[in-house]
Amino acid sequence: MSAYNTEEILIRLLLRRFNIPSCDYTGMKALSGIILRNFGEKISVNTLARIAGLRADARTPYLHTLDILAKAGHFFTYKQFEQFVDTKSNLKLTDSRSLFNPFIAVYTKEATANGDIVFLKKLLRHIEKYGCSPEEAYAISFAMVQGMRANKNPDPVIKILVNSPVALDLFFETYIDRDYFTGYYGKAMVSIAAQTKETDRLYLLSNAIALHYEKEKGNLSAYKKRGLKLVALDDSYIDKMLKARWVYPLARWMGATSEFLYEQGMKNEGNKVIEKMMDCCGQLTPDEQMILLSETSSSSPYFDLTVYKKIVKIYEKNKEKIVLDFDSLINAGLNYMLVDKSKILLSPKQIEEYMTRYPLQFSMSKNTIRSKAKKIFR
Repeated sequence: MSAYNTEEILIRLLLRRFNIPSCDYTGMKALSGIILRNFGEKISVNTLARIAGLRADARTPYLHTLDILAKAGHFFTYKQFEQFVDTKSNLKLTDSRSLFNPFIAVYTKEATANGDIVFLKKLLRHIEKYGCSPEEAYAISFAMVQGMRANKNPDPVIKILVNSPVALDLFFETYIDRDYFTGYYGKAMVSIAAQTKETDRLYLLSNAIALHYEKEKGNLSAYKKRGLKLVALDDSYIDKMLKARWVYPLARWMGATSEFLYEQGMKNEGNKVIEKMMDCCGQLTPDEQMILLSETSSSSPYFDLTVYKKIVKIYEKNKEKIVLDFDSLINAGLNYMLVDKSKILLSPKQIEEYMTRYPLQFSMSKNTIRSKAKKIFR
């Protein structure tokens, strides 16, 4: 949650990034000049002042203007920045400089990898009390992910993270490739799911990943029990998720339940989930559609030919319109091509270009992607 609206947070993030000390007309003039010099885009001082809340004549800024500002802040689009802010329900996002030190992110990685519980507790308490900027939240969450991947005994760190509301926003909303669900991440989600009783985005996210973890670990009794619980979710809640734009939890749920139903031999029920997914696509942006396609694409070997063709058609319609979710684009395309290798949706060159251009998006999944590509293009 934040004391500022999302547009103001973005302005304050940019002031901080470019070391502009004051959020006033002098600061807006400096920011306007930096954006022109660094990005070749002209945004007037008055427009920036209006977005920052310095002018009384409030007007809705053009989306193109907000996209320019978001890119200056290292986001792909304003929508991505907006979603980043909106999902942080426990985290107070501010323009605070209290963590403005590269050492914090560097040591967060080391502390997470080596189990420095004292540091992590103090860091989380500090963020819970004082908040942090979006830039800091992004850096710290990525450092935690990297640290956990290197941790040989993650249980003590998991215990700290799953009991911290701030850590849920910082760490557990971060996308991690399915391969890591069977390790620390899946184990943590089992613990979180046990604590989460209300049906909300955390309930869906944790239970969907816990389901995969239990399957891969051979705990079939728990797997079946959790799967039946997820399948029983009321359809009206899907509409609630769509309205709230909870796309990732919705996608996780659809992916987990469709795969569960197909594996249990309930093909008609599995098809209904996929049909519902395709209906949802009509209400979403191309990037959001690609997230749904990606999360459900692991079930594609079970699809009837008619269903497969419909889904691939949605994929092909949207693949040139993606502005953010390139990891979803690649994952879905590869899974569909594994079913029908004659259907070339992506080339090896395109895949490598995306991974080179957007390394952070693929940092957790590049090995899996290259392994799938090798099976298709060998």
